[in-house]
Amino acid sequence: MADGNKETPSTTPKVLPDLIEIDGVQAIRSHTEGILAPAKEAEKRGISLQQWQDLLHMAKANTQHSGWIDSQFDFDKTGRIIAKSSLYLGNCIKLNRLPEKLIVNGGLDLAGCTHLMSLPMGLEIGTYLILDSCVELRELPANLYVPQFLSIELCLGLTGLPNGLEVGGDIYLSDLSDTIPSQVKADVHILKEMGRIGGQIIYKRPAISRNDSNSPEC
Repeated sequence: MADGNKETPSTTPKVLPDLIEIDGVQAIRSHTEGILAPAKEAEKRGISLQQWQDLLHMAKANTQHSGWIDSQFDFDKTGRIIAKSSLYLGNCIKLNRLPEKLIVNGGLDLAGCTHLMSLPMGLEIGTYLILDSCVELRELPANLYVPQFLSIELCLGLTGLPNGLEVGGDIYLSDLSDTIPSQVKADVHILKEMGRIGGQIIYKRPAISRNDSNSPEC
C-alpha cells in the first residue's frame, strides 16, 4: 500500500539538460567553424578556396604543415600565388596538382612527381623547369614560357608539346631514344625550327644546385 505522504517525483527539468544543450550548441558552433576555416584562410590571402586547398595538398605532399605555405609564398591582390624563390618538390610522389595562378620566382623542380597529372594554366617560371619522370603528365600549358632550360626526361605520358611553348635555353630529353614519345620528339624539332627553343636539344641534363631552395625532399 502506497504511503500517502510520499512525494511524487518532480518532473521539472534540472539544470543538467540545459548545460547539455549549451554544450551541444558549442559543439555545433565548433564544427561549423571547422568547416568555414579553410574559406577564411583563403579569403585572408585573397585567393580562392580551391587554390587554398591545392596549397594544402602541396604542403602535405611535401611533408610540411600549413605554416610552410606562408614561409614560401606571397599573395597579391589579383589572386596570384607567388613563390619567393626556387621551389623544390622533387620526389613528392603524392603530389598530383598545383594551384592555379602559380608564379615561381626561380626554378621549379618536380622531378619524380610520378602522380602529377597536369600543370596549371597561367603557370609562370622564373628560371628553369624540371619535369623528369613525371610519368602521368599528359601535356604542358599552352603558352608556357621557361626562361632558362626545360627538362622532360622520362615523361613517358606526354602526348606532345604545345605550339605556344617557348624555352629560352636548352631543352633536355632522355638519352635513351626509346623513352621519348614519338610526338614529343617531333614537336621538339618543330619548335626548334620555329625559333621557340633558344638553346639546343640536349640528351643529358646537368646537375642542378638546390641550395637556393627552402623545401626539403619528400
